[in-house]
Amino acid sequence: MRKALATLAVVAVAVLLSSALQANFTMFDLAKDSMFIARGEFTSLDRTAAGDRLTLRCDEMIKGELADGTEVTLEAFEPAPADEALGREVIVCFNLIKGKHLFLYHPFAQRSFIFETDDVAAKGLDQNEQSIRNFMAINEPHTEVIISELQKRLELGLAYEGQYDAPLIDQWRAELVRQASWAGTRAAKDAAKALVEHALFKDTVTLDDLHAIGQLVPQSAVGTLERAYMLELIRNEVSAHPNFDAQMVMLSEETFDACVGKLSNLMAQVENRELVLSEVGALATNRNLTVRTRVNALQMLEVLKDKAGLPYVQNAISGELDNPETFEKDVLRRAFMALRSTPDVTNIDVITASLESDIFEASWELQQRAWVAYAMIDTTATNAKIESECIASEDLARRRFFKKLLPSYKMARKLMIIHNED
Repeated sequence: MRKALATLAVVAVAVLLSSALQANFTMFDLAKDSMFIARGEFTSLDRTAAGDRLTLRCDEMIKGELADGTEVTLEAFEPAPADEALGREVIVCFNLIKGKHLFLYHPFAQRSFIFETDDVAAKGLDQNEQSIRNFMAINEPHTEVIISELQKRLELGLAYEGQYDAPLIDQWRAELVRQASWAGTRAAKDAAKALVEHALFKDTVTLDDLHAIGQLVPQSAVGTLERAYMLELIRNEVSAHPNFDAQMVMLSEETFDACVGKLSNLMAQVENRELVLSEVGALATNRNLTVRTRVNALQMLEVLKDKAGLPYVQNAISGELDNPETFEKDVLRRAFMALRSTPDVTNIDVITASLESDIFEASWELQQRAWVAYAMIDTTATNAKIESECIASEDLARRRFFKKLLPSYKMARKLMIIHNED
C-alpha cells in the first residue's frame, strides 16, 4: 500500500504540473486524486511576495502518512491576504512536490480546502469528512486501476477522465446519490455536480437514481448550487419532477436566480399551463408577499415567455405605480425584463404609464428598461416613436441609447444590458 500511495503521489504531481485547470473538482475527485487530506486548523501565516504561506496543524489525517498533530507549511496559492483562514477548523487536500507542500491543484486551490462555514448544514464538516472517507473505502481495492488511469490521464490530457469497470462506477454513482441527500453540505453540492457534469457518470444515471434525486430536491438547501445541480439533473425526466405544489413552494422560498431558472425547466413541462400562469401570476401581483418571492415569480413569467402571462406582469407594474411611496424597484426591474422577453402590443399602455410616472421620471435606469421593452415590440408605430425620441434627445448619452434601439440596430436592441443604478 505504501508503494501504491507513493506511485499515486508521483502521478498526481505530474497531472498537477501538466495543467492549471481541473474541470470536475468535487469531493469525489479530491478523495481519488489527493496525496494528503487532513482535518485541522490554520495556525499562522507568513507574508511573501507571492502571497501568504499558511501553516496547517494536522489534527487528524484522513489520507496520507503524516502523524496526527504534524504542522505543515502550505505554499501561497494567491496574492490575496489569507488572515480570515486563521483559527478556523478546516479540511485541506494537498500534495508534496519537490519538498514543498502545495494545495491540491495549486495555484487554483479555492476548492481544495473546506471550512465549516462553507456549509449551510450544522456539522457539515463532519459529513464532508465522511464523504471523503466513503469514497476512499470504495477506492481502496481498486488502487492499482486508479493509478493506471491517472497515468493515462497524464499522457492523454485532463479531458480523459478514465475508463473503469461498470461495477466500480456503479458504486461511485450510488454513493453520489446517497450523499446528495446531505442537504446544505459541500458533499451534497459536489455529488449533484458530479452526476451532472462528470464524464464518468454521463449516461449511467438510472431512472431510479433520478426519482431518488427528484424526491430530494424540495428538501435541498435553498439558494444553493446544490439545488441548481439537482434540478438540472432531473430536468428531462418528467416522472422525476416534484409535484406542482412542491415546485410552487420552491419558487416562493428561493433566493438564487439560477435555481429559479432551473426550476423554470420543470414548470415549463407542467401540462396545465393555465394553472402554472395563474398560480405564478398570483405571487407576482401580491404586494403582501416578500419582494424576493414576487421577483422569483416575475422571473418565472419572463422565462416562460407566454403571452397569456403578460396580464400578471402588467398588473404587477401597475401595483407599484399605484404605490409611489412604497414601490419596490427590484419588482419593477424584473417585471420589465419579463415584458422585454415577451414583446406584445398589449404592453404599450403600461409602459407608457410607467414612463409618465414620477417613479420613472426620477430613475434613468427604469426609463431605459421601459424603453427597451417598448422597442422590442417592433411595430411601425413603436419604431417611429423610438426614432422621434432619438432625434429629440439633446443629451449625447441619451441619444446614443436611443440610437441602439432603432430598428436598424435590432441585434443591439436585443443584446442591450441595463445596469442597476444602486
